[in-house]
Amino acid sequence: MNTNHKKTDDVKLSPRAVEFLQTYIRHKLMVQSRTDRTCWYMVDIAAKTCECEHHRKTKAECFHIEQAIKFRLHQLRTKAEQAQSKCPSCGSIKTVYEGDRERCADCGR
Repeated sequence: MNTNHKKTDDVKLSPRAVEFLQTYIRHKLMVQSRTDRTCWYMVDIAAKTCECEHHRKTKAECFHIEQAIKFRLHQLRTKAEQAQSKCPSCGSIKTVYEGDRERCADCGR
């Protein structure tokens, strides 16, 4: 039995490798087949390509590409909503501007 497993936090990557992986992860997703739930296809959102047979034959945008794009857009919208500034007192994201000042529309702070 091999017990020489390396922890993932022990691995050091160059900044260039990190940038590559972040770009790769951002553009590639695995999408499940509609007909065979045990089958998954790699979709490259940036290139609009898929490993499925339909896309390989027709080069047309398939169901998997469409689903990957919808999922990524949902992720980006959710991330943008979470990034909105929140009131430190009540957590609300509703703001009111008075001149050059900003205050919370819910609690007034």
